[in-house]
Amino acid sequence: MAQLKKKRKLSARTVISRVLLSAGAACILFVIVSEAIDYPWQVLFSDEQALNEQTLPEPKPPEIEFIDARLSAEQSKPTAPPVTEAPEEPKAEAPAPLPEGGDGYLNFNTVKSLPTANYPTLVLLGTIKIPKLKISVNIVEDTNARSLLAGVGHIPYTPAIGEKGNTCLAGHRLARAMHPFRHLDKVAAGDTVILSNGAHTYIYTVKSSFIVDKSENWVLGKVDDIEYCATLITCTPVGSEAQRIIVRCELTDIDGMPPADFFAAQKPETMPGDAEDQDPSTEPPEGEATLPTEETSSTEGETPEIPETLPADSDEAVADG
Repeated sequence: MAQLKKKRKLSARTVISRVLLSAGAACILFVIVSEAIDYPWQVLFSDEQALNEQTLPEPKPPEIEFIDARLSAEQSKPTAPPVTEAPEEPKAEAPAPLPEGGDGYLNFNTVKSLPTANYPTLVLLGTIKIPKLKISVNIVEDTNARSLLAGVGHIPYTPAIGEKGNTCLAGHRLARAMHPFRHLDKVAAGDTVILSNGAHTYIYTVKSSFIVDKSENWVLGKVDDIEYCATLITCTPVGSEAQRIIVRCELTDIDGMPPADFFAAQKPETMPGDAEDQDPSTEPPEGEATLPTEETSSTEGETPEIPETLPADSDEAVADG
């Protein structure tokens, strides 16, 4: 009788062990299948020309209801009360961190506090396509949690799409809803990045890629050797917010034309009687407004002001690449 009970006990342990092993194997299989589906296999089996063909479909509009539902679900989770600490001696202000990636609203250590209502408005700016990675997603303004669940975020205070300067775009690398830059590390010099603002299509060529710490926000500033630059940013390694992948791209084509030819065609022709043909000493009639001179009105080529602190709070930045 005692031996029978012992056999039954061992049998129960065996069943539990097998269930746990099966569950673990199922989780591993799920991760492998998910990675296999999202992996850009064309990088391994296609030539360079095929990787840069511009045949990607247009992205679908953001699923706003789904995004807000995910944000609301995380908002409703209980959070630990803040810990009151003794005030510390003032320290020198550290460099502001770069926009973060991750799952869009949940840091591995801290649950993001989000507004209970009236989420930040989504502003669609255009689209980004990376043929090598088969990426075709929307570009939205800002890098807050809601924006980066809708597409790639344009970092405020950097030039708009196609403008002179350094246009900076950030995207998730490990997200449950949106992770366009998951394989950004596969991009190399010579690859194509296509940006569109609805009016024009701007084709950029990748010049370089490198890794920096998240505090090195100098990468958002002007790039000396690239007049029209686009910088793509995401976290690395996957699942960490310690560093950032930086991909520099140079504008090489606008609507099928070299940039110099395109901008030359945009300049209006000088008509007889324009300011250039008039006597500069002639004063305008009294009571009429004078137009600002070129020196005071032109801002082309100026580097947009970058704030001392970049978005880094709960609903202003995203955590974990």
